[in-house]
Amino acid sequence: MSVDQVMSVVGYFVLLAIGYALSRNRKAVQLKLVLWGVGLQWLMAALLLMLIFMKSHISEAVAPARISHIERIILRKPVEV
Repeated sequence: MSVDQVMSVVGYFVLLAIGYALSRNRKAVQLKLVLWGVGLQWLMAALLLMLIFMKSHISEAVAPARISHIERIILRKPVEV
């Protein structure tokens, strides 16, 4: 992990700690609920990053076919069989 990534993770938990420290009723904070929320947030972030990564690789593989399809539409070339 790079220094920037470590700082991001530490900053995330610092924000959680600040929220807890500024809470008026700390006993009402349910740790299980907070952990579920944090876990779901990290899961969605991981899925989103995987989706972006997969989309870039799929578009690289499909790009030549897509370009030839667009050329056929624009230049009205007949489909080769």
